[in-house]
Amino acid sequence: MTRPSNALAAWATGTVLLVALCAELYRPLSLPFLGNVPPYALMLGAWILLVSLMDDLGGGWFAYLGVLAGLLRLVLPPNDPPVGQWWVVAPLIGGGLWAYLLIKHAAGNWALPLAIAALVAPIMGARFLAPELDTSLTLPFSELMWNWTLGPAIIGASISVLVALLRGRGILPPTRPPRPPRQAKPETA
Repeated sequence: MTRPSNALAAWATGTVLLVALCAELYRPLSLPFLGNVPPYALMLGAWILLVSLMDDLGGGWFAYLGVLAGLLRLVLPPNDPPVGQWWVVAPLIGGGLWAYLLIKHAAGNWALPLAIAALVAPIMGARFLAPELDTSLTLPFSELMWNWTLGPAIIGASISVLVALLRGRGILPPTRPPRPPRQAKPETA
């Protein structure tokens, strides 16, 4: 027997995570235990990690809203972008997050390595090609940005696997109601 869906809790969790993401994108936190990490690195890490959490705990459409919220930070900033090269970095992360979600939703958790590769591929491509295309682009190939994109991606994927295992064992309820079994069509002679 399956448990009933806990859609209201998933909706509330997704809403709280989306509000937390918007708050972090527009007013980055200063965390003293992280040292001298620039605000844009925290924004990137929070964007990647919270989108992954929204996908797993709040339902898929919250994650797509999270990607759009991050891209809106690029288009409609209340003040200047966090760094001048944000115009290069945000579309790379946004496109990678979008590909991550599409691959994960199309193929499930078995495709998580491929989804992480789709998330990291634009950053990796920019890291290797940016110095040859434009020498003024330093952010895409900096170690700081690499660490703050790859780390949250791996943490988010690990949480995805954990959530899938807990849902498979019935410990966590599904985010949507189970589909009713298909009725067999009566054969006509």
